[in-house]
Amino acid sequence: MLLRMAQPQPRVTRLAAFAAGVLAAAALSAACARQPAAEDTSSVLLTTRLMPPQPAVGPATLTVNLSGATAATLGRATVQVVGHMTHPGMTPAVATITPRGPDVYDAALDFTMAGDWLLIATVRLHDGRRLEARVPVTVQPRQP
Repeated sequence: MLLRMAQPQPRVTRLAAFAAGVLAAAALSAACARQPAAEDTSSVLLTTRLMPPQPAVGPATLTVNLSGATAATLGRATVQVVGHMTHPGMTPAVATITPRGPDVYDAALDFTMAGDWLLIATVRLHDGRRLEARVPVTVQPRQP
C-alpha cells in the first residue's frame, strides 16, 4: 500500500485573488480591444459654395471642392450637379461642369423659376467611391 502525504497548500487571501482577477481582466481587455485604425489618407471631403448665396431666377454657380486626398486620387473624379424643385412636376436643371483643377469644379446652373430647390452634387472617384452633397436653395423672383 502506498500512502501519499498531503502537501501543505499555500493560502491565497481574498485580496490576492481579487487582484489576480483584476489583472487577468485587464490583460484580456487589452488583448481584445480594437487597435485604432491608421489615419485614412484616402478620405475625401466634399464641400460646396453657391454664388450668389441667395440667387434669383437666372444663372448661378455651385462650386464643388474636394479635399483630403492626393491629386492622383481626385484627378479622374466625375462631378454631376442637378437641381430639383421641391414640388413635383418640374423639369430638373442639369449643370454644366467646368473643372478648375483636380479638386475644384464649377457647376453653372440656370434657375428657371423662383421657389425652393434642392441641388444634388454627386462625385464619383476613380476608385469607385461616391460622394454626395445636398444643398437646399430658395431662389428669389427676378428683380426688375
